[in-house]
Amino acid sequence: MTTIYPSGKVRSTRKEQYKIEANPMTSRKKTENLSFEESMQELDSIVNQMEEGELSLEDALGRFERGIQLARHSQSKLKQAEQKVQILMGQDEQSVLVDFDPSNTQD
Repeated sequence: MTTIYPSGKVRSTRKEQYKIEANPMTSRKKTENLSFEESMQELDSIVNQMEEGELSLEDALGRFERGIQLARHSQSKLKQAEQKVQILMGQDEQSVLVDFDPSNTQD
């Protein structure tokens, strides 16, 4: 028989103890407290987990919901950054904002 304690430790009948890896769904930060990078990293992790196809329906729905929250949060962070750039560029009347074209980058 195996016993799982609230601390995350497992004890088997052979008296061996193992530590269970922390569940990212229970130890996650509130979405609004995440940086853009943290949000994108967690979203990437969720996408990978869902693509593996090993999640139960309930877990998949929970991760999907979290993914939507993270995507909206990331989109909001990007919009805030864009607005800040527009404000800063507006202070210099000679500056012109142009859309980013990745084909024009120099390596």
